[in-house]
Parts: sequence; C-alpha cells; structure tokens
Amino acid sequence: MAFETAKRFSDNIAKLPSGRELFIEAMKQGQVSAQIIDLNQKQMYDFGVDSKGVTLGEYAPLTKMLKAQKGQKISNVTLKDTGEFYDSMKVKFEFQILITGDMKKPDTDLETIYPFALGLTEENKEEILPEIKERIIENIRKSIAA
Repeated sequence: MAFETAKRFSDNIAKLPSGRELFIEAMKQGQVSAQIIDLNQKQMYDFGVDSKGVTLGEYAPLTKMLKAQKGQKISNVTLKDTGEFYDSMKVKFEFQILITGDMKKPDTDLETIYPFALGLTEENKEEILPEIKERIIENIRKSIAA
C-alpha cells in the first residue's frame, strides 16, 4: 500500500509541467490577470507613469480646463478619458507576459505617444510576484495530490 502511494506520488511529480508552463498556468488564472491590469491602471492613473517609471507627462492648459469641467483628474496624464482604453486592457501570454489594449483612437495613436504605457513598473512586478508564487505552489500541490 505504501509503495503504491509512493509510486503514484513519483508518477505525479514526473508529470509536472516545466517551470515556464507552471508560471504561465498561474498567470492565466483570472485573479492574477485582473491584479496585473489593476496595477497597470493604478500606475497610470494614480502616479502618471509608464512601465519604465517615466512620467506620462502633463495635460495642456486647455485639456486641463476641459477635464476639470468633466470632474476628471488633471494632476497627471492618466490615459483614462472615456475609460475605453482601460476597459480594453487584457493580459496575454506569448513568449512573455504582455498587457494589451486598444491604443488606436480616432484622432490619436496612443502607442506612438506612450510606447511603454502598457506594462508594469519594477515595483508593481515585485508586488504581484507573491500572488504568482502562491498560484504556482497551489498548482504543484494539486498535480502531486492527483
């Protein structure tokens, strides 16, 4: 009986996916993707910085006036006017983790102006790492216990 349990345990370990596959599997879990999007949006909205930690800039005086009339934040560029760009953000997993969003607007190509808007700062990467680790550990435990 004990030998069979040990054999099953050994077989389950042998079936574990690679580290990269475990990482991607953890990242695909909805909560992690949602946290990544939230962190990206927060760094733009609250701090006005892109994934490199560089400021997105300041609004022109006319834009500040128009945004103030709408009750929108004017202290820094947020890239959140209608919310359409924020709503379009998604996490993709290819050769790396990518945050995507609709950066083409009727009168502007945001990607040209803000090439690093999508992505996490180093600080935000550090913040999400414990959640990713927890998901990987959880997935390994499930695989071994099967």
